[in-house]
Amino acid sequence: MKRSHHTLICCTTVQQYLKEIIQDITSNSINVLCMTFFWMDGYEPNTSSKSNRKGAWAATCTFVLYDLMDQSVYYVGSSLFAAGPGKGHSSDNHSCIFRQMVEENIELKYENGKHKPIQLISMFHQMKFVNFYICHMGSLMDNPERRANFCLLAGNSKNHGIFGISCYFDYLQLPFQACLSCYKHYKEYTLTGNWSYSPTNQLCDKCYGYSIDRLLKYGKYHSPIVDLPNADNAPGLYQAYKPGELTCNLLIRAWSYAIK
Repeated sequence: MKRSHHTLICCTTVQQYLKEIIQDITSNSINVLCMTFFWMDGYEPNTSSKSNRKGAWAATCTFVLYDLMDQSVYYVGSSLFAAGPGKGHSSDNHSCIFRQMVEENIELKYENGKHKPIQLISMFHQMKFVNFYICHMGSLMDNPERRANFCLLAGNSKNHGIFGISCYFDYLQLPFQACLSCYKHYKEYTLTGNWSYSPTNQLCDKCYGYSIDRLLKYGKYHSPIVDLPNADNAPGLYQAYKPGELTCNLLIRAWSYAIK
């Protein structure tokens, strides 16, 4: 296994999860932490096999198995768990997949809120029963066609490329992508593989270094992205001058303002 797989255990998400289950783990049982990552995307089949058919959509799960007794990663794998026609346009409905994911995630907790392990026979553990504790690390949906399905803002990667954030990247005073200095810092960070601290803990006056936190705290536009005369009291007007979060409260206030 790569060193980066082993050091995933140091990240904040996993450490918080371990704190929540540590009291429920017994020494007379075999316990494994299963860290999961979901990836979903729409794609076009190649021309030799498409035959005028629509695009396709697929969802995979990558899981990293970490033995809590040995304190080591012993297996990493990926599995396709959903696939179907369509890339996620309004006529393509994959909601049943997401509903099932939510329902199964709810089943991973007891009524009192404690985490419920899945008990399976493990070949790695000499065909013994093992308690698998599922820790979801994150997910990536890489097809913007699905934005309308979830009532997200339209647009391209230059303005609404990040969920819940309004940012016109072409108008930023500093580039969002890392400068050469930050690039070298990030490269050293990934090679070191110490995920216990953030790679963006140092400030840079030349870029935002791919950091959403720095973008929201220090990001500014070199000029307003829109001119709205007689709208000085409009909710969220400040986002014409800098990136900002699109919170539910802000959107509700903006809608109420617009229909007056």
